[in-house]
Amino acid sequence: MKAETIVITGFPGTGSSTVARMLAEEFGFEYVYAGGIMRAMAKERGQSIDDFHTEVLQNPEIDRQLDAELTSRAAVGQAVIESRTLPWLLGPDVTAYKVWLRCTRAEQVRRMSLRGRAGVAESKRLGEREAVERDRYKVLYGFDMQDLGVFDQVIDTTAISARQVAELITAELSG
Repeated sequence: MKAETIVITGFPGTGSSTVARMLAEEFGFEYVYAGGIMRAMAKERGQSIDDFHTEVLQNPEIDRQLDAELTSRAAVGQAVIESRTLPWLLGPDVTAYKVWLRCTRAEQVRRMSLRGRAGVAESKRLGEREAVERDRYKVLYGFDMQDLGVFDQVIDTTAISARQVAELITAELSG
């Protein structure tokens, strides 16, 4: 295998969580979900996830703390990490295979509707959330989320299943 750590990145509805869990199971790696860590941090503070996101926007140290934890975990290896920032933050000393998943907005919304969250309002919210994240990380770390040059593999998941995506990644890692 080409890497001891696999980093999966994608906006909601692209299949990133599903694919990351599949790969972790397939390789016997730990699944590390940045969003889950953020939810736990919100719970520790007695906040809803929306209130916590507002606090994160006002206090960049929270992002830095989370990303430092993820970077340390990536260096250990034997993990599939789902994170929006890690691909740009890992240095050359960490052997990680980085994958960006994308799909059309209509497909994102369709998939999210299967989880009970969708519609025109959600579609608009997704676009706004992506813009906020791009701006936030540009200011905080100086990278451009639209620069996909840091990725080993970029996959459009619009017309393929999560299993097919996992197989494409596995084929690259094994080849």
